[in-house]
This record gives sequence, C-alpha cells and structure tokens, in this order.
Amino acid sequence: GYFMEMVFPLYGVRFISVNDNFDSSRQSFQSDMLMNSLTNIVNEYYARDISKKVKSGLAVKRSRGEFTGCVAAYGYQKADNGKLVIDEETAPIVRNIFKWAADGMGDMRIVQRLNELCIPSPSQYRYEKGILKSERYANMRYWYKSAVRRILVNPVYLGHMVQGKTKSDLW
Repeated sequence: GYFMEMVFPLYGVRFISVNDNFDSSRQSFQSDMLMNSLTNIVNEYYARDISKKVKSGLAVKRSRGEFTGCVAAYGYQKADNGKLVIDEETAPIVRNIFKWAADGMGDMRIVQRLNELCIPSPSQYRYEKGILKSERYANMRYWYKSAVRRILVNPVYLGHMVQGKTKSDLW
C-alpha cells in the first residue's frame, strides 16, 4: 500500500495487477486502492498460513523418518513411502570409497581411481537416471574431491537421517 500510494507516484511508476483488475492510472484509483490493499492483506495472511502448514507437514514427515529433501544421497534412492533405500547400482561404489579411505587412500587418489574406472560422477549418474533434468549435468563425467569428501562425511552413510538443520523463516 505504501509503495502504491507514495513511492510509485513519486517516480511515475504505473502499477498493474492483472488478476485483481487494478491499474493505478485509472480514474477510480482511490476506490480500487482500498480493495487492492485489502486483497494484499488477505494474500499475505494466506501465504503465512500455507507456510506454517508446509513447515508442520515437513516436521511430521521428518519425525516418521521420511526423507524430505529433493535428491537422495549418492548410493540411495527415495522410495514411494518417503524412506531412503539403498541404490544397488551405486552402493558398491560408495562401499569402495569408504574401503579405500579406510585403507589410507586420500581423497585425491580416490578421485583418480574413480575417474580411471570411468565411473560416472554423482551428477552425471543422476542426470542419466532422470533425477536431474538440467542439460548442464549431462557431461559432468569426472569425480571431484568435494564429491568424495561429501560422501565420506555424510552421516546418512552411518544410518543417521539428518534433516532440518537449517530453517528459513519467510513468514
């Protein structure tokens, strides 16, 4: 309301809301302004309410041990029931990474071994399986130290589902 009444007119900005049939250049600006302000208030409360419900729903899923993220950790898949299950295709690779690390092999040597064996990187594998859709992942064939390190420090490989560490309070 403040921007539409004070700031936009000061800078000669015309405000149009197609869904609400509002145009600040019309003659009936003042009466439309009140209706538009009320609509904005209702929309804001609706967005807050939906935000609370989504957060609550995600908390319930996490409490049941369901995975709430977008992409499962490499070596896992999301099952239909929301749980993580072992991806039998990539699990041997993850096991090898941990075995090599336990044998004293450093991250860079593990990366070299994976690349020598022509094992697709996690990004390329997810792209090939249709999990990631963006073309930028199509040719990400090589493993990087950061990918190996991320696997070695991720508590999901110890059987711990760590979720909800960060929160964003938009409302």
